[in-house]
Amino acid sequence: MTGRSIGFQDVTPHEFAQAAIERGTPPEQAQLMERLNEVFRARRWVDITDDVENITGTAPATFRDWCERHADAFRWGSPQHVSTVNDIAVLGLPGPGLAGITKTG
Repeated sequence: MTGRSIGFQDVTPHEFAQAAIERGTPPEQAQLMERLNEVFRARRWVDITDDVENITGTAPATFRDWCERHADAFRWGSPQHVSTVNDIAVLGLPGPGLAGITKTG
């Protein structure tokens, strides 16, 4: 979608949390992120409901649809990318590279 490849290095939920703490995330928040990553890895979030459509009247989009609509935000150096990185920082989430995602192209 963006014309660039993205490398990925798998890290454990604990490694993710420790790296977040090293980058300034409060330990309590890092522990919550660690637990959330454990839930994702165990696939305990897979209950599929029609709640979104029932509430909004619109069927939910796929993750691919979202990526296609927001591809510019992930193109390095684009104004949208800078905004996305700033939004991540405002949310107190670890920045690019921490979760094993690295710029490779």
